[in-house]
Amino acid sequence: VVTADVYGGRDYVLAVLPQWLLHEGQKHWTLAAVDAKDELMGFEVLTPYDFGRTGWLEALRVHPGHRGKGVALSIQGKLISQAFNTLGFQRVRYTTHSSNSTSCHLAARCGLRTATSWGVLNPKNSSFVTFAKQVAAARELVGGQSQDQSKRPSKGRRKAEPVLADDGGFATAEELRKLALAKGWKYLLQSYWKAFDFELDNLEELFKTHEPVLVTRGSQQELLAFSWAYHRHDERTGLDFYATMYTDDDLDCTLRHIEAQVQLAIEANASAVTLMYPASLESKLHDLGLADRHKDPVDGTKHPKLCKLFERNRGDP
Repeated sequence: VVTADVYGGRDYVLAVLPQWLLHEGQKHWTLAAVDAKDELMGFEVLTPYDFGRTGWLEALRVHPGHRGKGVALSIQGKLISQAFNTLGFQRVRYTTHSSNSTSCHLAARCGLRTATSWGVLNPKNSSFVTFAKQVAAARELVGGQSQDQSKRPSKGRRKAEPVLADDGGFATAEELRKLALAKGWKYLLQSYWKAFDFELDNLEELFKTHEPVLVTRGSQQELLAFSWAYHRHDERTGLDFYATMYTDDDLDCTLRHIEAQVQLAIEANASAVTLMYPASLESKLHDLGLADRHKDPVDGTKHPKLCKLFERNRGDP
């Protein structure tokens, strides 16, 4: 009942919670709240990430009959306290969609700050091919505008197509880490809306579970950008395809990676596709007709669709 109205009744937590509970107190810690009749009001799960450095907060669920009564605030506040004072995590984090105003407000009340954001694209299942064509057309338009304005891209950058790492564009964890240091990237957004420290240990571990990296290289074979996909098989919904673009604010490069990842999703027969890209490019992708926006239910204003990462470090007020 607690998850009945989450994701239209198709909450992923129903599938994974039994497995989580098998490792309760080892790989996961669950905090639940019950009422005077011992009936479940809500729960949230804490999972270690970054090889024990980070406590990841997820699956916060509150029974519809107990919402708006401070249950979520109580659960999350106590779980954060446990993460720091009992389990010894350096920080706690979680991600949520920018349209989830309740979750965003809860983060602030629990002392979590917005660490960073990514733009979110969710092309519809029935039009993956159409979307790929729209991206290709947008890329041609962007290229034409650059030429019209006599703006010459740096050699080997705009014309470089993304190449699969196992098809001649191999990239090592050390190479990805070096690029991150040069760009000032702190976070890896991978798996299922999960954010990791951009460190070698995480990169090497993610190489074991993710698809081959798509890379863009310059004329001297230096790594300029990459994108990385993750497949999640769901017995109810099929193959979910997630990919993040590590392309900085290079619009042309970002479009090329988006197009390439959508093509890979089509080849994989994906049933759902989620594409994350640099939030700094949201307005440009919106102007190109690729990024739609969500409407505020209160005032009707439209806002960018973002994945927001919230973080609180040990010692933060």
